[in-house]
Amino acid sequence: MKKFLMLLSVLGIVQSCNSTNRLRILPAGEILGLGYRKREAFEEELKGTGYDADLNCTKDSQGREWCKAEKYDKKR
Repeated sequence: MKKFLMLLSVLGIVQSCNSTNRLRILPAGEILGLGYRKREAFEEELKGTGYDADLNCTKDSQGREWCKAEKYDKKR
């Protein structure tokens, strides 16, 4: 019973981590499924459109930078 309760405690702690911390251990396919993309993809997408994006970025365990657009703004 003690082992079961300890396991539940550990799982609760792991589940309480926020999504940016989880990105460090997820494979690239799952990161893409969460709506994150590489910074270069956003730069290429917005080039010449007159818009800019506020990005929320984090790095995974291999040092790659993954970003998610918080909002898009018209450039001034």
